Amino acid sequence: MVLFEAESAPIPDLREVAPALPPEVGRRLYERLRDEDARVRLEGGAETFADALCELIAEWDHDPHSLMLRTTCLLVADLIEQGWDFQIGIDRVTLKPPGLEPGPGITREEIKQRIRRALRAGRDRQLQEPLVRQFIQRMERPFRRAQGRFSIFDVIDDGRELERQCLKTRQLPREVQERQLARLIDPVVEACETGAKCTATGLSRIDIWRYFRHTWSLEIPVDPGATTAAADP
Repeated sequence: MVLFEAESAPIPDLREVAPALPPEVGRRLYERLRDEDARVRLEGGAETFADALCELIAEWDHDPHSLMLRTTCLLVADLIEQGWDFQIGIDRVTLKPPGLEPGPGITREEIKQRIRRALRAGRDRQLQEPLVRQFIQRMERPFRRAQGRFSIFDVIDDGRELERQCLKTRQLPREVQERQLARLIDPVVEACETGAKCTATGLSRIDIWRYFRHTWSLEIPVDPGATTAAADP
């Protein structure tokens, strides 16, 4: 696949994606992309188009040029999810990266929201990976210890109850609020060392950290060749 600057483009930051495909295969790819583009732009816009591209690759599982066709669709889908604007041409896809500075009709908050959406797209894909799903299911499945049955939910407080208690504390006299908050919120720091267990549940501390790390908007980076352990606690 060739990714290069568009020499004739009036805007210098345009990019063109032109995969090295035989002419007949390239025509088939871009005709299909234009069909999907026209249909999905009417129905749901760029994000829906990115989803359609990810679904489209299943049609080419057994195509002799499957790798190039699938790579093109996934590359375009990833860039669209990152906020790039796009146009499907006769034999290439032209993409324009989004700006990071406010401009006419674009506020700084809108830029931040776009970046968050792009990051969450990668996070959400990671959450659908089989090993990640197995890990989350294992953490949420109750397991038996001598002290009883426990799961990750035993280290999560009821947010509604916490809110109720905080609101109740606000009604107390100022001199009493601090003592009440100290009883209500009493954090304990436990280092996530290899082999260390949560004193309350017996769960691996590293697994607890990893479970909540999956709630961030940024996906967990994985080193090439690394595997994810999914053993029961």
